[in-house]
Amino acid sequence: MQHPRSARRGFTLVELLVVIAIIAILIGLLLPAVQKVREAAARTQCTNNLKQIGVAAMNYHSSHRKMPMGLMGPPPSTPRGLYSSSYSYLSVFAQILPQLEQQNVYNEFQGVNWSRANGTAWWRTGPNYRASNYRIKTFLCPSDDPYTRRNVAATIITYRYGMTLYYFSNNDSVGRTSYLGVGGWVGRIGDSYYDAREGIFSQQSRATLPQISSADGTSNTLMFGEASGDIQGRRRFSYAWAGTGFMGTFWGLGENWYQFGSPHSSVTMFCLADGSVRPVNDGIDRNVYRYSTGYRDGEVVSLD
Repeated sequence: MQHPRSARRGFTLVELLVVIAIIAILIGLLLPAVQKVREAAARTQCTNNLKQIGVAAMNYHSSHRKMPMGLMGPPPSTPRGLYSSSYSYLSVFAQILPQLEQQNVYNEFQGVNWSRANGTAWWRTGPNYRASNYRIKTFLCPSDDPYTRRNVAATIITYRYGMTLYYFSNNDSVGRTSYLGVGGWVGRIGDSYYDAREGIFSQQSRATLPQISSADGTSNTLMFGEASGDIQGRRRFSYAWAGTGFMGTFWGLGENWYQFGSPHSSVTMFCLADGSVRPVNDGIDRNVYRYSTGYRDGEVVSLD
């Protein structure tokens, strides 16, 4: 007795190509959506990081009745940003470690008088250099990987007409930061014109919230911002959180070591002195941007 045979029909070459084309189109539509979701998540985490840093600075203010120094470095009158071995060069980030629940890292710094800038440079003391090697997640934007840039700024010193960067070459151990304190045009440098346009953080700065509130206002003054370093340059710099505390804003937003800037599309995230965090459009008018970074310049501008 013969059994009937069931016929099996396969895909033709044309049908297979059509299926492949449909899958390719779906993937093409899906990938941008996935990338947008990832970027949105990264911006949310970046916003949260800046919020935590801003709140930590305010909690420091609550305990000490003044903001931490932007940099425990030489006084503003030092000519041309010259390095001096008489200062610890610790940043605002090192000073607020306890407020960021990093007391254990803070305790590893040895021989530091946290109320004064004088001391030994942190990279010249074994325990302090080792403490600087910690990777602290709050200091890192998820969209940025500063550890891919091997040249690390140990500190930035401002002076009249410029800034000087001192850096480690080809270093893969020092802990990085994707954020810096806002120094205003060039921080405080001993020049009356530029000092009137200083930001909240600069060399040996001690701004207070009442000073900021009574001047330009906490909701109008940028306090911390994203700084991704020299992304496109030949030397490709990143910043050490232990010693790079603030950045001047005279040169606008960008992707150079002397500018605030961000890997986020078209915006750079900033924390204001009232603790709020907001994006600043990369195409913002340069003067509006600069005046938003000085806390007592008398120019109240809208970041919108």
